[in-house]
Amino acid sequence: MTKSTPIKNKTGSSPPDEVLYSKITQAEPISTVPVQETRRVRTKSVAVRP
Repeated sequence: MTKSTPIKNKTGSSPPDEVLYSKITQAEPISTVPVQETRRVRTKSVAVRP
């Protein structure tokens, strides 16, 4: 019966997985912002080098 508990937990984790996917799709556009920030950090790193 204890083994049945984990299986029930997995079923409950399935719906949240779909919600996470939805959040990842919305985070895609936000991901483009961090990419630009990384470029700025790289420019600062180069400026600090010289």
